Amino acid sequence: FAVSGEALTRRLRVLTLQKLLRQDMGYFDEDSNSVGALTAFLASRVSLVQGVVQDNLQGLIVLIATLFTAVGVSVSDLGEWRVLLIFIGGYLPFIVFLVVGQVITGSQEERHKAQGADGDESEGSRTAGALVGEVVGAIKTVASFNAEERVLERYSAAVAEERRRVTGWRMYVGSMCMAIGQAGAVAIFGVVLYYAFWVIENNAESLFTGNDSCPIPSIDIGRMFVPMFSIVGFLLAIGSNAAVAIDAKAGKDAATQLFARIERVSLRDPSSPDGERLDEVRGAIEVRDVRFAYPTRPDLWVCRGYSLQIAAGTSCALVGPSGSGKSTIVAL
Repeated sequence: FAVSGEALTRRLRVLTLQKLLRQDMGYFDEDSNSVGALTAFLASRVSLVQGVVQDNLQGLIVLIATLFTAVGVSVSDLGEWRVLLIFIGGYLPFIVFLVVGQVITGSQEERHKAQGADGDESEGSRTAGALVGEVVGAIKTVASFNAEERVLERYSAAVAEERRRVTGWRMYVGSMCMAIGQAGAVAIFGVVLYYAFWVIENNAESLFTGNDSCPIPSIDIGRMFVPMFSIVGFLLAIGSNAAVAIDAKAGKDAATQLFARIERVSLRDPSSPDGERLDEVRGAIEVRDVRFAYPTRPDLWVCRGYSLQIAAGTSCALVGPSGSGKSTIVAL
């Protein structure tokens, strides 16, 4: 399962990167598609998809195998069925507390949706990731303007907002459920030990005094521990599957985002063979009455009737204030 999951993650990352490299310029102008956001998506979100197809099946097989093994060994001559019954009757309500608590405290995606997120990465997470990517890429500019502290304040504010988003009453309720479940599990373990040694003590006393005052058959100490450790192993499997269920939920949301990016059709595909092919290229450049605005700011025109002629074999310098369209016209 680990090998297949690793291969799946690698193929999805390669496919996603190939699709991203074929997108038009306007796609990367959106905050959710910045360099930092896309890098974080490829690094963390894509790997969650394997939980949908791998971890669920693996966890189900482990859980079923552990259950049948624990019950089978406990009711056989190697175990003690009376101890198994006490475990099953006492552990059931506390298992519910443990599973509910782990689901509540671990399901970050559900908490995001409850606070108004749209199932994608939260705004705070995107902002922090995009900010880091932009600052690292332009660290010389940041240092030249002595803007390190200001950038750090923006990053801290974004992280603090994300922390407020993912914490709340759900965390406290989930923690309380897990505390009750774990305390109850330890208490039931003590009850089983008390019952087993009580039966052993009374049978030993009856054996030495000749008074058959304990009608309950004695329990062998070795057989007593078999169902105890078997059930503990089954509880560990349940806990692991609860975590897998959380990851599977996040994996389904990540898969939705992943295929939305993969299936998006680029408005300008640079790798497409379609379009007009020039028989001869002279090297002359002419820009004629270009009007352009970025998709994220359609009301702000960067180019208003921009025209330019550059003869072949010559050099031309574009000079102007920031925002006048120098980089935009070169990119176009």
